[in-house]
Amino acid sequence: MHPVLAFSRVGEPCASRQQLLAVGCTPRSLSWAVRTGRLIRVRRGWYALPTITHDLERAVRIGGLLGCLSASAQLGLWVPHDSATHVWLSREASRLRDPTDRFRRLAKIGRDGCMLHWWPCIEPPSAMSVGTMDALAQVVRCQPAAIAVAVIDSALHQRVLSSAQLADLFRELPVRYRWIRLLVDRKAESGLESIARLLIRAAGLTCVSQVSFAGIGRVDLLVEGRVAVELDGRSWHDPADAQVRDYARDAALAALGIVVLRFSYAQVMYRPHEVLAAIRGVLASTAPA
Repeated sequence: MHPVLAFSRVGEPCASRQQLLAVGCTPRSLSWAVRTGRLIRVRRGWYALPTITHDLERAVRIGGLLGCLSASAQLGLWVPHDSATHVWLSREASRLRDPTDRFRRLAKIGRDGCMLHWWPCIEPPSAMSVGTMDALAQVVRCQPAAIAVAVIDSALHQRVLSSAQLADLFRELPVRYRWIRLLVDRKAESGLESIARLLIRAAGLTCVSQVSFAGIGRVDLLVEGRVAVELDGRSWHDPADAQVRDYARDAALAALGIVVLRFSYAQVMYRPHEVLAAIRGVLASTAPA
């Protein structure tokens, strides 16, 4: 069988030599596929299609599976931009290799930005990634609380995680992390919204997610009942007709005494002081006499 076609039988973008031989490949055909660029030899005994994702290639080359934020991204959940590659390794993992060079042993420090996780799994992993519960548990242990909440909110909103599974997740985690569950809000529709919500509440301001206004629609966040916060720069990235709808919504909200502020990813994640300063400025200028 042609090695590339064999991957459709395996069902994964990366496969072991044994798997490929079992579905009809030959050692000679595998060598030919690597020489001609049809396949990549990721590490000894492991091959991948050239379309393999950057994170998965690095995880397999090291000798592990996608974990934490990298596994969450594969599930389609919100994760921060430019996240490092997170790799889960079993306690029995051996012959670990550098993420960029399969001939070089994995260094104790550096590792080209890869983060390694060794925690025991809650559920059996798949061939290439830890499961949903383990990905989220690793995020809670590895990331700042705000990022963990944002990823869990995303999992709840996308129905990747149920309320019962949420309870199970925090039962599996050490007690010191259980307070994070109190910050979770399944109404949040984006991770950035979750980050902004926590930022605003930490500043001592009341902040409610996904508030509806009759005849107008929902706003991402409503602060102190007077400031609507919309996130992710929709007015810049959406087509012109969507921008017109945003302008109409903003005007309708202004008629109700609600001022709309729009913030980008960069402002929320890297310049939160700008977000808080803008909100406080509006609140001060619209305070009841």
